[in-house]
Amino acid sequence: MSGKGNCYDNTAVETFFKSLKAELLWRTTWPTRRQAEAAIFQHINGFNNARRRHLLSGRNQPARIRSQGSIVRLVAGAKPLQAYFIMERTQMQENIKRAAIKLIARHGYEAMTLRMLAQELGLKAPSLYNYVTSKQDLLFSIIKSNMEDFLDYVENGLKDTTDPIIRLDRFVELNVGYDCFHADAVFVGKNERRSLNEENMAHIKKMTERYENILIDILIEISKNKLTSAEQPHVIAYALFAMLTGITTWFKPTNTSSVKEVQHICRVLVRRMVQVPDS
Repeated sequence: MSGKGNCYDNTAVETFFKSLKAELLWRTTWPTRRQAEAAIFQHINGFNNARRRHLLSGRNQPARIRSQGSIVRLVAGAKPLQAYFIMERTQMQENIKRAAIKLIARHGYEAMTLRMLAQELGLKAPSLYNYVTSKQDLLFSIIKSNMEDFLDYVENGLKDTTDPIIRLDRFVELNVGYDCFHADAVFVGKNERRSLNEENMAHIKKMTERYENILIDILIEISKNKLTSAEQPHVIAYALFAMLTGITTWFKPTNTSSVKEVQHICRVLVRRMVQVPDS
């Protein structure tokens, strides 16, 4: 953090620690302090500082920022008042997304109006159009940004191993963990994508195919190595997708142990469906 009273720096730091706890610390235990330190170091330097799409960088990855430039450079080179308005607008857009996710998950996309959203945020309805061009664009932005975060999270969690069985277990754990801690956003992404227009739906379908191919490739690799007697990995994959993506419709985490229990149950079920031995 920087100087006293700089709420924008404080917000960024608080968000970082909340994400670190929700995505790593609350969901994992380590036998030794050294292992915990190594895991935290990898999460910060391998994911957060390298691949995470940060709010104040216009949801760009750090590597892309360094090569192409982004809003961060604009803020850094802007006068204090300009920087304030850039950061204020970015924060408001994120607040709008969070409020919209909450309302859509509760009432549905068709029932939620922009007037309801403005009331939730304590704004006058016309003011909302300074940040939102249309209800359709808002829905697309919500689903797209959640898919980007999810894909980054899963791909980063799988990159340190090539063993297909370990990757299968990890894939399940990452899916369950992310969905449990982002239940409303995942619910909206799954159930309200039908309301997207044709162009936006095509974009989300490409991202979904990227996600599906991760599991399909794992199952094909397991089959090639003769680690299972199961056939038709594509059929198994889509059965697993139905199970994993449906968790948010019934599970509401009350504590970290309950999330771990669901991860374990799903991991065992998936291994049995794929016909590989339980660990």
